[in-house]
Amino acid sequence: MLTLEEARRTIADGVGATLRTLRTLDEHHWDAPTPCAGWTVRDLVAHLAWGQRLEGTGLAAMHAGSTTTIAVPPVTERDPAELVAALQAEHAFLLAGIDAATEADLHRIAPMPFGPAPLALLLQVITNEVAIHGHDLLSALGTPRPVTSDAMRGVTATLTAFLPVLAAGGTPPPDPVAFRLVGHEHFDVTLEWTGSAWQLGPADMATVTISGDDTAVALFALGRLDAAHPTLRIQGDRTAAERFKQHVPGPY
Repeated sequence: MLTLEEARRTIADGVGATLRTLRTLDEHHWDAPTPCAGWTVRDLVAHLAWGQRLEGTGLAAMHAGSTTTIAVPPVTERDPAELVAALQAEHAFLLAGIDAATEADLHRIAPMPFGPAPLALLLQVITNEVAIHGHDLLSALGTPRPVTSDAMRGVTATLTAFLPVLAAGGTPPPDPVAFRLVGHEHFDVTLEWTGSAWQLGPADMATVTISGDDTAVALFALGRLDAAHPTLRIQGDRTAAERFKQHVPGPY
């Protein structure tokens, strides 16, 4: 799990890199499809700007001592220059909330649409969103590169916390199964279906193992890669691995 300062730096570096990339794009790039089904680059950037607004609003509420979740309108800009300006502005708003926090605030609760989140966890969620959507953008442009090691720590912490929650909204498997998702450095999560509920479990419980570099395994967990992708190795029931996203849907 990233510390407050590590998360702040990783989030700023990630959005900064995305903004630099966006400023180099020609008009036709903005309508390129992304790994998020149905989303163009234009849609992806609007979503990322909205996410920074949403998270910044949650941090502002935390600092104000509020526990009420505030509805945040979507980002409606469609012009590339306006989208870049919106992302930059919302990012500055979010960083102001992070900069106002101290180590003593890490246990404080920020009201978020997915539920009240301690700041320590919310920072991992923001890191995950910035890193994965940054990768989505580069994939849309045909220039993907691995998620950085620090960002992957936030991705791993986020998925460890939320995979059972995501699985609760999916189709239950017909038989007990335990998926181990294991990367080369940070990623190692085992998700077990007991026959009535999903829970995290030890690695030796796994009946299906999906392995590869950390980025590839995270992208599989998030539905960007399927089990047949050549960067992944499947051990155990391949059919079960191919059904993983039916059991663990979302998120974008």
